[in-house]
Amino acid sequence: MSPPLPSGVIAPSLLVPNPSSKINLPSQIISVIAHPPILLVSDFNASALLNQTITITSFPPSVDDGGPIVSPSAANIIGLTVVVPCFAGIQIGSSGAENSTPTNGDQNYTLSRGNWLDRGASSDVWVDRIITLGSFNSEDAGAGRLNLGGTRQFRVVRSTIGTNTTNCTFNYYDAATGGNLIGSVSLVFTAELSG
Repeated sequence: MSPPLPSGVIAPSLLVPNPSSKINLPSQIISVIAHPPILLVSDFNASALLNQTITITSFPPSVDDGGPIVSPSAANIIGLTVVVPCFAGIQIGSSGAENSTPTNGDQNYTLSRGNWLDRGASSDVWVDRIITLGSFNSEDAGAGRLNLGGTRQFRVVRSTIGTNTTNCTFNYYDAATGGNLIGSVSLVFTAELSG
């Protein structure tokens, strides 16, 4: 019989390699740690468990599958002007860059918002816009999952004194259907024309 293990020491043979594994515990073990170390069992009567089988279930950390990684900007888009018309919009580029209309209400997508794509190919990413208030009354790439291998644009316009506001969540997926939600951002688009 091997000598008892000191408190806090785990025999390598007791590391649990699978998310759900069964192991037999000898009486001298006072702690069991699943590998990766996310489950700790301690303060039990080891002699009562001699020759008993217990099941340890752990949830391993997510595995990086090498797929696309996105981080779209969370800055709201505002256009303020006294010049007719006033625009507020975003362009999600196939190059991985994200641009918006400038704060002066111009219609062109000239203001850089950085890159929405951190890793991977844009053609491996789909965006689904979900409008919760208002509409994209100037330019709308459309509803449903849109492949970002092509540039997509969404824009609000105001042509009379007042404000148009659109609230929209953009969900990014790694597949046209099903797949994984790999990013999400909620934005407010405000086009305000003052007199």
